[in-house]
Amino acid sequence: MKYPLPCLLILIGISFPFLSWAAPTSLNELIILGLRSNTQLQIDQLEVDKAQQAIVVGRAAFDPEAFTLIGYEQQQAPFVNEQDHGRVTTRHYEGSIGLRQRFSGGMSASARLLTERFSGFDATSTLDPRYRSAFIIELNQPLLRNFGQQANHTAIDRAGYQLQQTELGFLLHAQQLALQLEYALRQLALQRQIIGLRDDALVLAERLLDFNRRRFAEGLVAITEVQGAEVTLSERRLLLVQARQQHDLLREKLNRQFNGQLSLDFNPIPLFVNEVFPLKIASDYTALLETARAKRIDLQIAELSLASQQRQLDFYHQQLKPQLDLRLQAGLNGLAGQQQRDTPYRGNWGDSFTSLSSADGYQWGVALEFSVPLGNRAAQSRQRQSQVSVQQQRYHISDLDMHIQTQIREGVIEINNALEQQAISADFEHLATIAFEQEQRRLDEGLSDTFRLVSFQDNMIDARIARLQADTACHLAYANMTFVIGEIFDRYQIYLDPDGEGF
Repeated sequence: MKYPLPCLLILIGISFPFLSWAAPTSLNELIILGLRSNTQLQIDQLEVDKAQQAIVVGRAAFDPEAFTLIGYEQQQAPFVNEQDHGRVTTRHYEGSIGLRQRFSGGMSASARLLTERFSGFDATSTLDPRYRSAFIIELNQPLLRNFGQQANHTAIDRAGYQLQQTELGFLLHAQQLALQLEYALRQLALQRQIIGLRDDALVLAERLLDFNRRRFAEGLVAITEVQGAEVTLSERRLLLVQARQQHDLLREKLNRQFNGQLSLDFNPIPLFVNEVFPLKIASDYTALLETARAKRIDLQIAELSLASQQRQLDFYHQQLKPQLDLRLQAGLNGLAGQQQRDTPYRGNWGDSFTSLSSADGYQWGVALEFSVPLGNRAAQSRQRQSQVSVQQQRYHISDLDMHIQTQIREGVIEINNALEQQAISADFEHLATIAFEQEQRRLDEGLSDTFRLVSFQDNMIDARIARLQADTACHLAYANMTFVIGEIFDRYQIYLDPDGEGF
């Protein structure tokens, strides 16, 4: 199942808004709370916003643009005629306003209103000053290079691919974090249970010491029995302190992932009470691989990267074509000015616009512009670079697929071995408990000694710890397999609402 892209908002701000840190009731709820609290995940979400803006930037290239120009030019030039000679000063005032736009097919267009004022000697005109106004439309359409929507939408399309990769990268990070949270919670619960066993072992050592002291007072055992019990008590105190230290360090690391919101007395053990390990685990390698290929987010990201690079290659291939542009121009002209005798164009600046609206003059033009770099080495090199990038990405996808296959095989091995160890550790615990109880009875009857009993106690404690570790390993192996095949959100029952409003 490929996760829809709108699900980016759900984990942090919308999912399970009714949950609080006070009383998480299940592993699923606590993981969701952890996802919502994680600062790094919030940082990743902001990257999605940045990627969305890149699409806006690409589309903005086709936004219309307003422009204006105001200019003044003055020059003084010598002149000679039959009657006189000297210098003449001319002044040129210019103003224009217009719109221009580039279209997705490659065409660029502009429309502008131009007006000018000339004053000074001009042998080509009897108007001084004279006013000229014009309305001009210009079109430029590439016919080869940069022709068509595909060539001109490359940046937008690649930004779209990048947005999808960023969104999926956010989800991948959320999946990784969810798995890390389960690992940390189970390890913390395991260490808390080990502390309980170390406490029990300490109580057993205290009882043994008290028992040996009474027997020594009665003259039934040597002082070495008391000393041996004291050594055992000290050792178990040390083991208890070490277990508590390990627990506190694990809790601090977990608290960091929850952004410091865990209480000091947080106890994850109730999250796993009455938990049943899944009885049926898919062992069909082909089915597991097909599921992973369909659901692994990192594979989807790699495929999107290949599509983006292929899109860039298509663009560079199009850039190998020569430049051939069709240019079109059409416009209307108006004229007015001052002259001693009457003339149809006698008037002021505003009269030039009246002349324009009457279409007293016009202009039009058409041109073809052709250019090509000799050798075209730059375009060829860019295309070759892009071809190499595409091939590299294909190798990367192939390597990632092989890595997934290896992960699945390793996951199956891990689960099978964890189940085997769980069964063995259960037998170990059962036998060690029976042996300890029997040895305790022998000691009560005076048939054993402290050293043997301590040995049996240690075996029993080690067996119980081994069973707890094996149980934890089974659940973690299963959780890791769901991550490997891309179903870890299904494991935690994290689903996107069809309306995109949350899980």
